[in-house]
Amino acid sequence: LSAGPLGIQCTATGFKLYCSLKYYLSYTKTSWYFKEKRIDQEERTKPGSSMQKVWIEIFNPTENDKGKYTLEMFDGQETHKRTLDLSGQAFAEALLEYQRLKQVAIAEKNRAKVTKGLPDVVAIMEGKSLCLTCFAEGDPMPEMFWLKNDREISSTGQYHIAHDKNSSTITINSVTMEDSGNYSVFVRNTYGSQAVYVTVSVYKHGEKPRADAIQM
Repeated sequence: LSAGPLGIQCTATGFKLYCSLKYYLSYTKTSWYFKEKRIDQEERTKPGSSMQKVWIEIFNPTENDKGKYTLEMFDGQETHKRTLDLSGQAFAEALLEYQRLKQVAIAEKNRAKVTKGLPDVVAIMEGKSLCLTCFAEGDPMPEMFWLKNDREISSTGQYHIAHDKNSSTITINSVTMEDSGNYSVFVRNTYGSQAVYVTVSVYKHGEKPRADAIQM
């Protein structure tokens, strides 16, 4: 049996201790030990194997998981052992990396993101009313802002902005040529932000709208 040393990989859910193999024999029996005591299937551990690797995952690790780990592999004739002392600096660094990845995963899961955005270009005839809606999600629920040429639009005059639980709608009444431009929605919460953009092209009665635009 040709096996490398035990390694550790940190994930957003915990530690993954692994051993790389040149080849995996289906009849190889593997057992994992922590401080000389066999690790049986627990809620917080999950062993696994592939053609090139055997591993054990330790979920939500704490200081109690500090110590020596041993992998025993029996190939039908002899037992091969690999050990990893997960303590001191090695454990401290692994725990920090797990906590960092966990925070990154939480932030990615909860950050403000647009779920249903806007078309790239919309065309509307002068004098009509334009209505655009953008949907977003996040935890906490994101704030949503509308901007024209990177300046925030307030709900006054011809602009009416309505916020729902997970969406925001802007209505521009009786559009004029001056309403043409680059509009965007900016969504944000404590974990992150995102912006989506739409070009509004107003055309006069009797003219043809832009070929690449969605006609409103």
